[in-house]
Amino acid sequence: MRAGSTCCARRPLPDISFVMEMIVPTRPIGGRRVMKAQLHHLAEVARLRHVRIQLMDPDREDHAALDGPFVLLETWRSPGPSSRTAAARAATA
Repeated sequence: MRAGSTCCARRPLPDISFVMEMIVPTRPIGGRRVMKAQLHHLAEVARLRHVRIQLMDPDREDHAALDGPFVLLETWRSPGPSSRTAAARAATA
């Protein structure tokens, strides 16, 4: 996600929250130069008032994603809860 992307340029700004395992920003995939650029971008995005980034402790023994991937997205256009539930089940199947 780029700080100047459409999502971050619209008004009102959406509240965006991420949870990442600590290993994600520390794994040097792509080499040191790529990792450095990724960390700078992550810091740039984290400075935005409407973005919250949380890092999960590597010693944590359990978390919600252990049962498989999931995405929670609510917008003013979102269908009712039953449709979101069905979509979430389909995404994790």
